[in-house]
Amino acid sequence: MSVEIELKLAVDPAGLKRLLRAPDLQRIARGPARSESLDSTYFDTATLDLTRAGLALRLRKRGRSWVQTLKTRGSSQAGLHARGEYETAAPGGRIDLEALCALEGVAELLLPFRDSELKPLFTTAFRRSRFDVNLEDGGIAELAFDLGEIRAEGSIDPISEIEIELKSGAPRELYALARELLRLEPLQLDNRSKAQRGFALLAPIEPIPAKATAPSLDAGTPAQHACATLLASALEQLEANESGVIAAHDPEYLHQARVALRRLRALLRLFSPLLTLGEIDALKPRLRAVGQALGACRDWDVLCTETLPRLGAGMTRPEALEALAQAVRARRLAAQATVRECLAARDYTDLKLALGALIAELAQPTGESAPALIDFARERLRKAARRVRRCHAQHDPACIDSLHGLRIEVKKLRYACDVLGSVFGERPLRRYVRHLSALQQLLGDFNDAAVARQRVATLEGIEPFARGVLEGYAAARTEAARDALPAAWTEFEQARRFW
Repeated sequence: MSVEIELKLAVDPAGLKRLLRAPDLQRIARGPARSESLDSTYFDTATLDLTRAGLALRLRKRGRSWVQTLKTRGSSQAGLHARGEYETAAPGGRIDLEALCALEGVAELLLPFRDSELKPLFTTAFRRSRFDVNLEDGGIAELAFDLGEIRAEGSIDPISEIEIELKSGAPRELYALARELLRLEPLQLDNRSKAQRGFALLAPIEPIPAKATAPSLDAGTPAQHACATLLASALEQLEANESGVIAAHDPEYLHQARVALRRLRALLRLFSPLLTLGEIDALKPRLRAVGQALGACRDWDVLCTETLPRLGAGMTRPEALEALAQAVRARRLAAQATVRECLAARDYTDLKLALGALIAELAQPTGESAPALIDFARERLRKAARRVRRCHAQHDPACIDSLHGLRIEVKKLRYACDVLGSVFGERPLRRYVRHLSALQQLLGDFNDAAVARQRVATLEGIEPFARGVLEGYAAARTEAARDALPAAWTEFEQARRFW
């Protein structure tokens, strides 16, 4: 088995052709481009058993010869695909499972399907131009420029993409080359294989917002490897919600994308002792800028879909809020357009490539002196908890800005618990986080009320009555939170530290 490691980048056909001729690429090329037409057919059972097992079976014609390939699911994030690949000749252009099973490791994979009836499901047809290039640190990669289409039951999905496959060297070198390509042409990362796109044509799946998942972490793993795993998980969540954020049909996509961004920022902060100042400075301001664009849009989402409907439901004349609601909807649409521009910008793609390069670097083997995750986590949690207590001792309950500062420190501790706490055991973590979450919720109420006031204050032409309704709602929510805060703090302080 060979392990295929590649980056996949989507580009429009005109940009693809310009890049193929770009002088900057010709200077690092190890030889002239080689072009060929590739026609492939993907096979599975009628119930897609291979796909459900994470396998893809392909029959491809190359010139006058045929090749069959079995690929495993592998992993994918920030455009980087890593998966197992088994390949044999297929004389006569027919799938031959016996020939594949003769390869080491394949028989176990295909055993449940040896007697299954396979049928062709969809095809790909594209022209590939490829050449090898020298990477910046001495590695070698193959650049493949694919232009064509995927066909399935009358549906067509165009192919216009670049694959950068690592031949030798470190995966982070692929990201450096991708960033150079991005400098030359607008590109988008694409985590979907051609097989995944073909199956999506056959059986479109209704997407749902992607929530954060907690990767399984071992207490003894090197802390920097845990950082790589956690960053990859957060980046995967961000990418999984992008299409829903752009469509803007369900505000939950935006909410989950913001969660992913906060996770990324929190991880850079938590693991800062393992990172260089240059790495942090190159990423944190850019993540903050994207977060600000999404955060502003989320504020208008909450006003439009939660706060104003809640207020209207308790009024005898809800129509009195209609002018305010119209103004909020207009600002929400403008904020959604800003978010779409942000996600379509080259800088956003470059940011994800930079994160991918950092993840690849952190995943490299470590020395014996590297700190174990449990020791690293214990120290970082202690520091985060001390900051919360110090901020609480200095805060002014009557000052919204002071409460906002306390909320930020509580959020930082909460994120630290979420990403590092599992190595200490789920039960003690769950008890502690329950009290911490109650405190965070109350402080969030202060913030939500303040944000609602700030956003509505920027609107013009709103009747005093509508403004007064919102002001009254915000004031009531603020006072309720202020009254409940002392008891919530006492319960949190009495909660047993799990680390």
